[in-house]
Amino acid sequence: MNQAALVRILLVVLLGAGALWLLTNTEWADVEVARPARGEAALNPHYATQSLLRKLGGVVVRRGDLDRLPPPGARLVLLSRHWDLFPDRAPRLRQWVEQGGHLVIHTSLVDHQGLSWLPLKSVPIKIDDAGRRKDRSCRDLTEPEPFVPTYGITRVMKVCASMSPEMLEPAAGARAAWELKGELGSEVMRIAVGRGSVTAFGPWALLDNPTALRAQNPLVIAATVQAQRGAEHWFVVEEARDPLIPWLWRQGWPAALLALLALGVFLWRGAVRFGPIATPADRNRRSMTEQIVGTAHFLQRHGPHALHQAQVRALHSTASRLVRRYAQLDHAAQMAAIAKATGVDGQMLSRAVATTPTPRLPGALAADLEVIETTRRLLQSNFQTP
Repeated sequence: MNQAALVRILLVVLLGAGALWLLTNTEWADVEVARPARGEAALNPHYATQSLLRKLGGVVVRRGDLDRLPPPGARLVLLSRHWDLFPDRAPRLRQWVEQGGHLVIHTSLVDHQGLSWLPLKSVPIKIDDAGRRKDRSCRDLTEPEPFVPTYGITRVMKVCASMSPEMLEPAAGARAAWELKGELGSEVMRIAVGRGSVTAFGPWALLDNPTALRAQNPLVIAATVQAQRGAEHWFVVEEARDPLIPWLWRQGWPAALLALLALGVFLWRGAVRFGPIATPADRNRRSMTEQIVGTAHFLQRHGPHALHQAQVRALHSTASRLVRRYAQLDHAAQMAAIAKATGVDGQMLSRAVATTPTPRLPGALAADLEVIETTRRLLQSNFQTP
């Protein structure tokens, strides 16, 4: 037997020993794993309760607000804490109940400011009863005497939902029309209001998908909401509103359209243009007659000294653009730089730009002006950096 065969036999023995250990030290058991909700149940937390009511022949209506109340005789399951967003809803809701509506709320809403007219009150559980309340997710609730049993067979219903920290009692002068009592007090109670009724229930999450079908919870739910074939069951869980922009467009699209048009015109007027607003005028040189007439008017208004100063300023302005660091030079250096750049005699240029205490004679003024203008034109057309 060669070495390779020994290695294979050793591997088989090791694998067999590992399999034997695994079989003798492990145990196989079935474990139930809850499947995540799918379809409408994943989006609607009360889908199981609503499906139950549909199976019992009821009509289920889901609403995102109380802008419109159900018809008289319907059941309104009100779970939103912001249902009274607008002040007119509270009196309208009370009037609807008194005219034959059936309101179903959770115990936590009994003390709501907008429901102060309810003939119900919530009573906190005593501190010494807290121990008995602990870990009581499943318990028996009883329909006490003298109420007629809802289902005619038994007065006891097993509910599996967390117990509320508050029990229910009728307000002063009111009487319960139906209730379910537990060890610590009434957890579900109905009281007549006018031709309608108000029912409050305490078990937490009783209507939620994970709880609605546990134990005898369907019986408790059907009795709480007064399920009946053909009856409408309205569910208002939260105050839902359309997004602001679509709502504004739907309610006032003409005004919004005009505002957008005005904004577009404003942006268009302030935008950068691709060209001038009007065609620029041609840059034509003035004729000799216009030049002589303009110069004569200038001399008549300001005198020859002003004309000389204007010509000198024009020379300095041209030199400051073309001669490097011209503004930093003194007057003599400036004249030397200009003379070097144009070939004009520096002394002649200095005399031409110099300011004399007495006005120049017409002949001297003309000669100086000619020197200054000639130098400026040479500097502009034939400039060379010194």
